[in-house]
Amino acid sequence: MPTHFPSSPFHFFSIVLVSTLYLLFFLPSSGSTRVVFRSAEKKKNAAPLFVFGDSMVDNGNNVFLPNPEAKFDFLPYGVDFAEGPTGRLTNGMNPADVMAQLLNLPAFLPAAKDPLSKGERILNGLNYASGGSGILDSVADISACISLNQQIEHFRTATVRDLSSQLREKGQQLASFLSKSIFMFNAGGNDCSWMCSQANSGDGQCTAQEFLQSLLANFTQQLKAVYGVGARKFVLFGVQAIGCTPFARAASGMKDGYCKEEMNNAAISFNKLLSSSLGDLEKRQMPGSRIVYVDTYKIVRDVFDNPAPLGFRVINQTCCRLSKSSQNKMCEEGSAPCEDRDAYMYFDGVHFTEALYKHLAGKAYLSELSSEVYPYNVARLVDLELGPAASSNAYAETESHASS
Repeated sequence: MPTHFPSSPFHFFSIVLVSTLYLLFFLPSSGSTRVVFRSAEKKKNAAPLFVFGDSMVDNGNNVFLPNPEAKFDFLPYGVDFAEGPTGRLTNGMNPADVMAQLLNLPAFLPAAKDPLSKGERILNGLNYASGGSGILDSVADISACISLNQQIEHFRTATVRDLSSQLREKGQQLASFLSKSIFMFNAGGNDCSWMCSQANSGDGQCTAQEFLQSLLANFTQQLKAVYGVGARKFVLFGVQAIGCTPFARAASGMKDGYCKEEMNNAAISFNKLLSSSLGDLEKRQMPGSRIVYVDTYKIVRDVFDNPAPLGFRVINQTCCRLSKSSQNKMCEEGSAPCEDRDAYMYFDGVHFTEALYKHLAGKAYLSELSSEVYPYNVARLVDLELGPAASSNAYAETESHASS
């Protein structure tokens, strides 16, 4: 059975039952402008959500893999999640979970690698993300996880065939379903981190334009592959401030409040290349599509540089005790996490707390600042009426393949 949103009183933000929806809005309270949740009447129609990417949005796919490096289905991960440890690399929900709530979905998305994720269970969407994954297959190979290309191929083949069958039984068209769905990507961070790890300190290789251009070219082809199946609404999360993570700062001997800017510059450079390419993607390479770019770097860096007004008090320490065997990246299995988890920015050495993820997803969904989301927010993207994907030759070919 699908995992429905919990109503546990132990969550920092209470979660109502399916008959209501939490909407995010920015409400200053006692000097805090952190995003908070409010309930509103549930809309009649929810937008299906399909999620691709890395550990920031992985909801448990790695649990179904044989001994991946990024398989963390143990406490303290999931300490605030209703089901406990599920493979999510945080204390509670991640951005994909929060976005599912905001899109009025009745339950958290199933993990695509779960053998039970088929039939009617996938009609609200699927999560394909895998911790350790990157845009490049070689990055995913390091962690023996599911590469972004493999995630997309899973969607294009098995998922599309299953959806086509399920929708046909309900008298619905796959083309219309896909054109209304949201396709969310969080990728590139592991690729940039890997490139920086290969470079000698200060030699500029962290921001090598040839590498970053190649990375963008690969990502563009991946987006076009999903578009070719019929996807029209995309949400792309930029690379976060990878040089500000506790792991990156500790490995570089940075003082509290300072980041390893060489790594951050790689993230900034890739984000600029990506965001500046969106106009061409929409008009020429993916006509009829609409793309929302979320400036994860800015949203995260704003918290790091000025945490107090947003309700965060601890940015230089992790909420959990770190494992030496993971090179101080991940939580030590069975260790006790910090008590005031909503005050912490980072849960482990590289991943955020649920509180930060709620802030990030809330910005993506409702922010009116073009410096945070461009050209508009996810809420507006959902409301856009786009033509059915069946008008494209690529989709017609996919429909024929799916029904064969």
